[in-house]
Amino acid sequence: MTFSLSSRVIITGIHALAALDSSRPCPEDAAAPDLLCPDRVPALAMLVKNEFALLAASMFPYVADYTLDAEDASTASEPVAATDEWLMQLEVPAADALPGHAGAYIRRSVEALLTQRCLAAIYSLEGRPYTHIAERAAAQLASLRAALAPGIQPGASVRPWRV
Repeated sequence: MTFSLSSRVIITGIHALAALDSSRPCPEDAAAPDLLCPDRVPALAMLVKNEFALLAASMFPYVADYTLDAEDASTASEPVAATDEWLMQLEVPAADALPGHAGAYIRRSVEALLTQRCLAAIYSLEGRPYTHIAERAAAQLASLRAALAPGIQPGASVRPWRV
């Protein structure tokens, strides 16, 4: 089963999670992290792409392949405009063996997980407390891997990944 994620949905989710998290009591200055400013979308987009690749690797052996839109080695470092949207895709063969309704759970879980990992990375870069988000992401990844475990076939092969 192939799951497609929209960069726009992930970036919106990062902003929403940051807004929700800002309501927590925090001894730090409450100013928004620099990467969340609208004029920093190209930098945030690069972070999302990098975290997506790391997420795909952390889901091995459940992920057989992943794609970042039509990106290849010649276009990977080109800046992203604030209006650009791209698709990120994960091929998860283990999901084919699960009940039909599991697909929606898996896609939404991957979106939430990527959003959490990105915000934890942003907070880490800014020197802000981020362990509460990183722990939530780790728990989400463990839950997702457990949900996919029944679909793994013994001796399943994994194709080389492409970016």
